[in-house]
Amino acid sequence: MNGNLNTTPPVSSSEIDAALRLLAVLASPQATKGILDALAAQSAALHQATADHAAERDRLSKAQAREADLKKRETAVAEKEAEVSRNQTQTAVAADAVAARERQVSLREDAAEKRHSELAAAEQKLADKAAAFRAAIA
Repeated sequence: MNGNLNTTPPVSSSEIDAALRLLAVLASPQATKGILDALAAQSAALHQATADHAAERDRLSKAQAREADLKKRETAVAEKEAEVSRNQTQTAVAADAVAARERQVSLREDAAEKRHSELAAAEQKLADKAAAFRAAIA
């Protein structure tokens, strides 16, 4: 100790680095201006890249929204197609049932017509017999 009671605190390495940079600026202002210009250009490029990134993010976000909308529309179309298919199946089944019933009705009508013809023939035969009996009696 040199008899001085005031001691200075130790200097940190960051403070030493800052002092050396200040000395470099003072020693060569032109080199410092070039470095600052390069830093400004890099900063501008970084801001432009950030703006480009934001624009691309917005474009992709819109594309994702369109894709989600398209998926909803595809799902709706698929549901409608399934409903149409079910309706076509029901219509085909109903048409087959109607055709089968029409065949049954046609067969029953033919049978009824045949029975009517048979009854008319039997009635005519009885009428002829009755007429023959009347003629024989008279």
